[in-house]
Amino acid sequence: MEEFLRPNETSEQFYARCTNLTAFDCSEDEMLWCIMGPRRLPLTRIVPITVALLLICLTGVAGNVAVCVVIVRHPAMRSDTNYYLFSLALSDLLLLLFGESSAGAAADLPHDDRLRFQCPALQFAKFSVSSTSIISS
Repeated sequence: MEEFLRPNETSEQFYARCTNLTAFDCSEDEMLWCIMGPRRLPLTRIVPITVALLLICLTGVAGNVAVCVVIVRHPAMRSDTNYYLFSLALSDLLLLLFGESSAGAAADLPHDDRLRFQCPALQFAKFSVSSTSIISS
């Protein structure tokens, strides 16, 4: 933030300068920093985010693989309902493998690239699959 402060300007004055609509005096970079924060997250925030996403991804993959293996290996588990659960587990597995891995990689990108990195179609797929899973069950 110090790179955006003018001589003898405090952080409160900086925020007032960038948020006051009647006396707006901010560059595009200053406005982006004021609204979205620093271009890169500090390492103290990237590491916990990465660890949390990794745990979510690994737990989800293990659970969905276990569901698929149980349904395939045990003939007594082959019913219409369990085929539906198999389909849901498979779609969750694909979204975990292809969707969450990109979310972890995007945490270290600058904020203007972070929005372009995560494909809007993938975000829509995540939303629609989870919504459809909730509605249909």
